[in-house]
Amino acid sequence: MQIRAIMFDLDGTLIDQFDAIHRSFSKVLVKMGFPEPSFETVKRAVGGASENTMSKLVGPERAKEAVQLLRPIFELEMLNGLVALPGSLEILQTCSDLGIRTAVLTNKHGPHARTACSHLGFDSHLELVIGANDTEWKKPEPQLTHRTLELLSAQIESTIYVGDSTLVVFMAKIMGTLDTKTKRIVLDDLPEGLCRLLSLSGVNPGFPKKTYANRKIKFPDLNLLFLANKFVSFWGDWVLAIFRLLTGKSKMRWQDFADAARSCGAAALPIVTLISFLTGLTMAFVGSVQLEKFNAKIYVADLVSLAMVREMGALMVAIVMAGRTGAAFAAEIGNMKLNEEIDSLRTFGISPIDF
Repeated sequence: MQIRAIMFDLDGTLIDQFDAIHRSFSKVLVKMGFPEPSFETVKRAVGGASENTMSKLVGPERAKEAVQLLRPIFELEMLNGLVALPGSLEILQTCSDLGIRTAVLTNKHGPHARTACSHLGFDSHLELVIGANDTEWKKPEPQLTHRTLELLSAQIESTIYVGDSTLVVFMAKIMGTLDTKTKRIVLDDLPEGLCRLLSLSGVNPGFPKKTYANRKIKFPDLNLLFLANKFVSFWGDWVLAIFRLLTGKSKMRWQDFADAARSCGAAALPIVTLISFLTGLTMAFVGSVQLEKFNAKIYVADLVSLAMVREMGALMVAIVMAGRTGAAFAAEIGNMKLNEEIDSLRTFGISPIDF
């Protein structure tokens, strides 16, 4: 494939103007009552149109106001410290000698971009310098690319784009405008990582589709050996803790044991009593209605007492122990794990199970 045209980005690709950009943005922010931003803060925010950058620095509600202040300040600062990146002028001159049509495609304000190119001597080698406000579109909108290709009288198959950022988005949007059934996009010379990103962008630039015929179903790796090791280790620690407790070598504090017993027993007595009372009351009411038909209401007391003591009592205790006490212990252990208290015990050589 023979290259007929090249579209260049400007900032960070052909020129270095960031000192002027940082000074201009700093003056605007100070004028608007914001603290002066650092060099790194502005560098992280710059990208795309000026409105996008200002939205990151002053908020979207004041971005337009900031852009209006920025332009006259930047016009005074833009040529101070402006330099061409090494090799940029030579590349443009080589392209001109080879008959390759060149253009600059940037989101910088159009007049500012043309002034910078003229100051550095780029304009004699460039056919077009298109910036923000020159068209109704901005990078990476594909309409801007099509318009530039029309002005260059070039075809997209023989045109390349050279930039320093948003390459994946730019290329993906260009691919989205192509009819991949009639045009083949060659990505052989691109890095493997970039090809993968393009394949994930929702565009299919000629990548082979995977079908169920060649797809291998992989079951999730549950790492059963690791789970078995954890299970055996837990029960081994538990058995050793019981052995140390029986032999008097446990480091468990009996005050903690007494507190746990009180929480399981005496502290649960009010809720157990309330549930038992309400259950017995309901049972007595329902039982009396049924026994009245047989003139046997005298047996209601026996029914409630025997049912609550023999059957319902044990069930109520089990429910309270599982629901109230078990949940309380689980929440306490989870909180200790979250606060790294268990890790601290292991660091001090104390078994969490003994503790």
